[in-house]
Amino acid sequence: MSILQSSLLVIVYFLGLLAFIHYLRTLSHQALMSGRVLLALGVIGQVMALLGVLGGKETLFPTNPQESYVFTTTILAAASFLLSWRKSSISILLILLPLMAGLIVVFHNYNPPQVNDVTLHPWIWIHIILMLVGEALFLLSAAVSVVYLLAEMRIRNKRLNSPFTRFVSLNVLDRLLGETLLVGFVLLSAGMLLGIFFASSLWTSSWLLDPKFLVCLLTWVIFAVLLVRRWREAGFRGRRSAWAACVGVLVLIFLVLGVETFFKTQHLNFGNSPQGIESTP
Repeated sequence: MSILQSSLLVIVYFLGLLAFIHYLRTLSHQALMSGRVLLALGVIGQVMALLGVLGGKETLFPTNPQESYVFTTTILAAASFLLSWRKSSISILLILLPLMAGLIVVFHNYNPPQVNDVTLHPWIWIHIILMLVGEALFLLSAAVSVVYLLAEMRIRNKRLNSPFTRFVSLNVLDRLLGETLLVGFVLLSAGMLLGIFFASSLWTSSWLLDPKFLVCLLTWVIFAVLLVRRWREAGFRGRRSAWAACVGVLVLIFLVLGVETFFKTQHLNFGNSPQGIESTP
């Protein structure tokens, strides 16, 4: 994504944020429609950026962190546009839009190790897509969690005119949190299973101790424990779930940004062990 595209998207999301804040304070229909139009422009811009980074390749799937972040922010932009049509969910955009703008700024200046350009087995692409969509849903769950915590604090302090309490139901937010966590966890689990299935053929040395795999496993355990406790303990829902989801997403962010920066990992060495991995033409 070029610096011009990145800058325009950040501006669009910032203006959208202002429009939705204005709507939640004044209930102006014009502000609401302006926000939706800006989000639609954001989705179009994200799709154009995604096609731009993938258009000159043999495959239309992301193969490096730069392409992956464009894919992830495109999913989040589409989710934001859909949420803007539910008044009970508009407050989530007050967290989600700055999060998306922040991801664009961070990843635009992020220079990860480059991935070998190879043709992989189609199931590896499915693994990548499952992981990216799962990560996007966990980021969405983090936004829901932050809104839940802010809304609960303001309701407890009887500050009911806050944008975070307008149209907000804590029960609805908690249910949405549970749904996004569950779907994200299912996708993450499926993606990990595919990755584990191919790892022994794809990597030449012991992959069980690879830092990327270990942090991914830790992320999976955190969200698994969170979902089990939500299911078995009614008292764990709400505030405690929201805090736990935030912790899990912090670990996820380290998985995406930190592992390849601070540790040596085999995860990006797709081209080094090819028996049975490259797809046949």
